[in-house]
Amino acid sequence: MNGKSKKLVFVDDAGDPGFKLDRGSSNFFVIACVIFDKSIVAEEVSQIMKKHRLDARLSSANEYKFSKTKKSIIKDLLNKVKDCDFRIRAICVDKS
Repeated sequence: MNGKSKKLVFVDDAGDPGFKLDRGSSNFFVIACVIFDKSIVAEEVSQIMKKHRLDARLSSANEYKFSKTKKSIIKDLLNKVKDCDFRIRAICVDKS
């Protein structure tokens, strides 16, 4: 390795890619990613999230479910990571 930090990209999706809207398919399909240019920043954010999870008394066994978590808890987490050096990119498809 040449000493450079590797870029890390985490990708997730929401909704489903199906178009059977009258039979249960979601109206939207979203793909989003978080991009860290330095792995050390990804570790920093991970530690912030772990501490936030403990402080908010959330189970460490489950991932954050933004649609099922109190908005105050989500807002608090976002405020804690907002100054960290990462980028977010997303594509949202309105299937209607």
